[in-house]
Amino acid sequence: MIDGIILHRGRPIAIPEDVRSRFVDGDQLFVADDGGVLHVPAPVSTEVATCVDRAKLAAVALNDVPDERIQRFFLRAADLLLSRDVRRRLMAINEEDVRRAKQSDRSTARLVLDEQMLQGMVESFRIWAVHPIQRDVTVESVDHEGWSVNRTLAPLGVVAFVFEGRPNVVVDACGVLVTGNTCVFRIGRDARRTAAEILSLVVVPALIESGLPIDSVVLIPLDDHASGWSLFSQTGVSLAVARGSGKAVQDLGSVARQSGVPVSLHGRGGAWFLVSESADHDRLLTTLKFSLDRKVCNTANVLTLPRKNSSEMFPLVVQAVKEAASARAAKGIIHLIAECSADGVFLSDSWLSNAKSQNVDIVAAQRHELSTEWEWENNPEITVCFVNELDEAFDLFNEFSPRLVASIISEDESDHHRGWQRLSCPFVGDGFSRWVDGQFAFRRPELGLSNWEGGTPLGRGAILSGSDIHSVRYRFRQRDPNLHR
Repeated sequence: MIDGIILHRGRPIAIPEDVRSRFVDGDQLFVADDGGVLHVPAPVSTEVATCVDRAKLAAVALNDVPDERIQRFFLRAADLLLSRDVRRRLMAINEEDVRRAKQSDRSTARLVLDEQMLQGMVESFRIWAVHPIQRDVTVESVDHEGWSVNRTLAPLGVVAFVFEGRPNVVVDACGVLVTGNTCVFRIGRDARRTAAEILSLVVVPALIESGLPIDSVVLIPLDDHASGWSLFSQTGVSLAVARGSGKAVQDLGSVARQSGVPVSLHGRGGAWFLVSESADHDRLLTTLKFSLDRKVCNTANVLTLPRKNSSEMFPLVVQAVKEAASARAAKGIIHLIAECSADGVFLSDSWLSNAKSQNVDIVAAQRHELSTEWEWENNPEITVCFVNELDEAFDLFNEFSPRLVASIISEDESDHHRGWQRLSCPFVGDGFSRWVDGQFAFRRPELGLSNWEGGTPLGRGAILSGSDIHSVRYRFRQRDPNLHR
């Protein structure tokens, strides 16, 4: 039993009774940003620390491994994933994971390991196989009289990941090897057995056959939240990366920050479409439709339309939502902001009947719902509001959006220039929003995307890839033995 108060950032936080009753010597407590108390049992900490120690030893051993062996690993892993027997075994165990998730009424949208996902994993391994290995890469040299100094990119160490329940993230984690790092990761419960099988049948054999340390990629054999909190508190971790969204990710960030561990969080998502009076109607229809093909962080979430063109453009939005929904044999949903509606009227009868005839529901919404990210499973869902001018849309984006993706639909180049200057987000485009993806845009599998909701980061992009994870070292070489200051 422990006392009922814990001090956090100078404030007393009451420890809930259920945490106090379960706490024993050796356990750990952390406080989340929202004041919640997070409990990590000692056995969980011990297991996680062991995994991190294994990865640390592997990182040291990896320093002595030639670059070509790392490239060989990626090629061999791709070959193993192409094996018919390996695919059959992976898909069989994944079917069990999917069945269990369905029995627990949990989403399986990202859990299913099908041929398309497997082929995507093969392509990711092959991308890394031809990517230059970036260890001890000199990026700047300054030559002085009698001496010189170099700035060099070097391995960072152990990278920790907490992934959502998608099997293919195992390949994403392997990307840290191109910069000489190793990794430890925890994956959601629904996908852990599939992930373990991918390691067993693909990753570990490829590591062994290529002469890499077997613990270069370590999966924690736990799937509870406490194991993630413990992982993000380990001092042996050089960078902690959380994929996903919501409270779980924010809690992980809280633990990392109070433990002194550098952290990269996959922030809230949802793209905004900011439409001008000059927008091409066909472009609006197609880019919106193709931005609603599935729900991920770069999916269209909010659309602003000019009041002046509302009668022409709103039916196009309805059609785009209808077509996106039809592709999924589903119904579309449009949340219309009443106080931002055209001419101060919620909707005309003709609009309502038109939407209903196209299997699209229109729901009245409030202004504050502009900040809501619609976490739809199968029915494409979007918020629409009307503005007097595009600058008003820019202001709404900066106030309500998660500051991730903005798409300006306009035929006027000055609108794009003004938006680039005024919008506070890392990703700005002029078409569909689903381009925001490291592999799609830059041919590098990504480890996560970051928004600017918590502020603009110093010196790093919002796409985190394995090739981005490095430290910087400086090397001094003296030619003049009498050099002094």
